[in-house]
Amino acid sequence: MAGIECGKIDISKLSEDEIISINNQLWVKADVDEKIYIWRNEPNVVIKFNDACVTALCGDQTNILPSLLMLSTALEATKDIVDDDEGPENINRENAREHKAKVVCIQDVEILKNTQARLDAHSVNNMGFQPATIMPTAAIIPMKSNIKTYGPYASSNFGTSAGGTQVSVDTDLCPWVFGSIGAMNAAGNSMVSSSAIGLTRSETGSITIPGLPTIGTLGSTVGASGPNLSNLTFTFGSSGITTNYEFRTYTPKFGNLNRHFLEKFKSIAK
Repeated sequence: MAGIECGKIDISKLSEDEIISINNQLWVKADVDEKIYIWRNEPNVVIKFNDACVTALCGDQTNILPSLLMLSTALEATKDIVDDDEGPENINRENAREHKAKVVCIQDVEILKNTQARLDAHSVNNMGFQPATIMPTAAIIPMKSNIKTYGPYASSNFGTSAGGTQVSVDTDLCPWVFGSIGAMNAAGNSMVSSSAIGLTRSETGSITIPGLPTIGTLGSTVGASGPNLSNLTFTFGSSGITTNYEFRTYTPKFGNLNRHFLEKFKSIAK
């Protein structure tokens, strides 16, 4: 529980930029040591807080603690104490100096001495009364793998297209680049959707014929739905002029159509 009330963690001692409250629980920003320590066959890390997590002092604590300190000082100065079994009702002004009392202010001296032992007058005078610290009940520590990556993402026609399978490893597909796991997944799915070719067959080939080129435009198709002209070369020689045509069914470059959108998403996340 957080707040400024008695017994709750005192948020006035913490920076507003380092705390967040979710479902009545307070989370405090901390630094995690990069080293991992093995203890009892389990990995452990050192967590460091910029500020101590302490509770707010209750009103009765601020009132009782100074009283106990004054009582501790009074016990030090008490010289007349009764060591018999008689209570204070049998002590009068005339015989008080002749006895050593076991009770002070109707309280058992031994109980008061135990209380006195718990108080350090010098520390209280130097530092005042300190509130109780709070031990964390849970911690969230992000782990970054040097081997595994996020994904995979596959196009809707994966395994059914005749255009072959293309695989790309993009280390930028991670939550800390896009700001969240949802934005990262949207970017990954956008990349593979642009590669969904939807081909039932793929064609590639070349032909060399004599004479100058008769197909004048690169990218034009042969027939209504034939392959595209992807490359054209011609040569001059002693045997005359020859032209070489290369054809290939159009296949977009993996993720190329949405690349500029991904760069924009990453800049927004930063």
